[in-house]
Amino acid sequence: MTAAPTVNSAYPAPIDDLLPRARALAETLGEIPSRNRLKKELRVGSPKANALRDALAELLAPPAAPAEVPEPTDRTPDLIGPPPAIPDPADAEQTLPLDASPLEGQPADPGTNITTEGTAAAPVAPRRPVVWPALRQ
Repeated sequence: MTAAPTVNSAYPAPIDDLLPRARALAETLGEIPSRNRLKKELRVGSPKANALRDALAELLAPPAAPAEVPEPTDRTPDLIGPPPAIPDPADAEQTLPLDASPLEGQPADPGTNITTEGTAAAPVAPRRPVVWPALRQ
């Protein structure tokens, strides 16, 4: 018994012709095959393998369930309360004087203890100039 020879064509097979073979491969594996597996099994290039993977994903994806919309309840108006009270700016100035510190016992401006005196940069040795050989003709 001899196997039928595979015919290599100069015209590549369209995706619609390859899709049944790719689907059979996916059912055999139990998942959508990788791009490299599709390239090897179906003897196609990267762009066609990507297109086959996308087509298989759409074909084998479970149908989307309709989104459930919650029914409005009678309690919805109860959740909305009165707007929050806006404090009066005049009252805020009276409660905190300008010279008061934000924390008790802490100075208002602690300052910094960073000094830059006494730090000297390390001396940098000058580089030797690069000498390129001159070629005579």
